[in-house]
Amino acid sequence: MNVAVIGNYVPRQCGLATFTTDVATWLSRTLGPRSDVFVVAMNDRPEGYDYPPMVRFEVQAGNPRDYPRAADYLNMSDIDLVNLQHEFGIYGGPKGIYIADLLRAGLIACACVIPLALICGAIRGIPFYWRL
Repeated sequence: MNVAVIGNYVPRQCGLATFTTDVATWLSRTLGPRSDVFVVAMNDRPEGYDYPPMVRFEVQAGNPRDYPRAADYLNMSDIDLVNLQHEFGIYGGPKGIYIADLLRAGLIACACVIPLALICGAIRGIPFYWRL
């Protein structure tokens, strides 16, 4: 199984980067050498970060043109599953809406897993109007 993980990644300093790194590392070890696990990392600064080789594509969070490009990259990567680490603050646009452009622009040949932390959205005043 080939898996792409989308989210922040170390050396970026935040809890989601640490979590995404742990998830990607666990997936790679668990699925073994016959699988390909890689990361699409979200950047919060123009110069990006000095990422390890597991990061194969970078998205500038505030650049809406990067999201369809990331979808193109993913669609050319022979992946079976996308694990989208979601937190509204890491994706660009109002309340992180640019990530919906990535999902809309592609990912038709694989499954996408989004952790259910989204269920708290209504409590935090985050609208559930996203449409794919």
